[in-house]
Amino acid sequence: MAVILAVHPLNAQRKLTVSVMDLNAASGLSQSELILLTDKLLSSLVEYRVFEVVERSKRNEILKEQGFQMTGACSEASCLVEVGQLLGAQKMIGGTIGKLGNVFVVELRMIDIQTGAIDLSFSRNYGKMTDLLTAMKEAAEIFSSWRPSAGGQTAKPGGLFISSEPEGAKIMVDGRELGKTTPDLVYPLSEGLHQISLIKEGFSLFSASHLVSIGKVDTVKAPLLSLAGKLRIKVRPAGAKFYLNKAYQGMVNEQGLTIDGLTDSLYKVKATKYGYRTYKADVITVPGRETKMDVRLPLRRWKLIPFSFEFMKNQAARDQSEGTFFVISGTSPDRVAHNDIVGHGFGGTAGVGFAINRNITLGLLYQFRVYPGAFEKEIHSGGWPDTLQYYDQLHVNFLSHSSMLSLSAAIPWNVIEPFMEARFGLSVSAKSQLQYRHEVMKMTSTSPEVWTPASSDTLKEDRKVGYRTLQAGGGILLWLRPDRWAFRLYCLYSREVFADFSLPKDYPWTVEDTELIVSGLIFGGGLVVHF
Repeated sequence: MAVILAVHPLNAQRKLTVSVMDLNAASGLSQSELILLTDKLLSSLVEYRVFEVVERSKRNEILKEQGFQMTGACSEASCLVEVGQLLGAQKMIGGTIGKLGNVFVVELRMIDIQTGAIDLSFSRNYGKMTDLLTAMKEAAEIFSSWRPSAGGQTAKPGGLFISSEPEGAKIMVDGRELGKTTPDLVYPLSEGLHQISLIKEGFSLFSASHLVSIGKVDTVKAPLLSLAGKLRIKVRPAGAKFYLNKAYQGMVNEQGLTIDGLTDSLYKVKATKYGYRTYKADVITVPGRETKMDVRLPLRRWKLIPFSFEFMKNQAARDQSEGTFFVISGTSPDRVAHNDIVGHGFGGTAGVGFAINRNITLGLLYQFRVYPGAFEKEIHSGGWPDTLQYYDQLHVNFLSHSSMLSLSAAIPWNVIEPFMEARFGLSVSAKSQLQYRHEVMKMTSTSPEVWTPASSDTLKEDRKVGYRTLQAGGGILLWLRPDRWAFRLYCLYSREVFADFSLPKDYPWTVEDTELIVSGLIFGGGLVVHF
């Protein structure tokens, strides 16, 4: 689209008059957008108050009266001179705006109507359409700076549009600070070689020489080299926490983690992930360059369980409503059965595990289990003569030492990690501790209500039994340190069998080679150390 400036002879009392013709579009802009840009150029010229600017409506009216008809774009010098002559102008500004790929190209020039020569030109490239409004104001500034020379010839200063990546650098020309920052227009500049310097904190000094041509505004693009380095980290497996000089930087995902603005030369880095060995290293960064790190964290496969305390809560016997010690009283001998075992137990486990992968672990464990007062029985009977009473009491404890195989499956989550576990164990040694007490009471001669001990016998005996157990359940792993220490809390359903249990034949209760079954829940917790 062409812009026409009509300029009348200048004297001491009168400004030059300019008229602007609509800009032409090579490509990429609509007619309404071109009219808007033309109006922006006109209004900017008015703001500088150097020229008498003719309104578009007035310009169109004059051309219509003169019978001027355009058959195409009026951006060539010949067309602009012709229009300027019809308007009685001395100067005309015209040009085009086009789009090449993603770049908008602006080409404007000011023409002397009398000679047909180009007094000033404005040539710029922009990345966004919104920047074109700024371009119109910059062009108006350059054209408004035109002055006639003392000899009557046109003075044609040049200029530079200076930009940098990143923006915001201070602009210095020939060692003189202008109070401007990039991007900005430096105009006017005399013809010849000028030294351009850009200063921005955190970036190296940019300095270059540029030749300024008469009546032309060139573009200077300066890439600033950052004095800070950049660190790009990839960690396998993903999801590790990354630290730089002990300061947490973030989680390293599949795409990696980038840290900018590194001004020191030496950094201590650390990457941690639950269940894996911690990575530590010293890294030297290079100013203005990207340092890449590719880290692989090895899995901590061996696990040590120093000790886990366990509490066994047995299920109550079918004919009992409470899970406490079950005491059976009667007047005749009774047979011992597994329903009699309703006492609670306690113990512990210790062992080692090997992680096949991050989720699956095989373990070999030692288990110690005690059931104090597993069951108790009592018989009260009368004797002959009627002045005697007999009391028989039986107290049984169970103890076991067993080896177990375990299989656990974990779900890596975060600091809290749920898991499932199954165990199977056989006894290394197991025994029942029997305590039988037989007591005879006699009636006193003074009162039939008072009984005193006549005799008492207590027998203690340990008997070897078999033992096996099957346990299954789940729990959580609470990490205390990301790569080594953790605490386990779990609940397992347990079914334990004490085999080959028997009582001496002289006891009032009868049982021979019987299997006693204990079922219930195990609640446990303990420390786990990973290697």
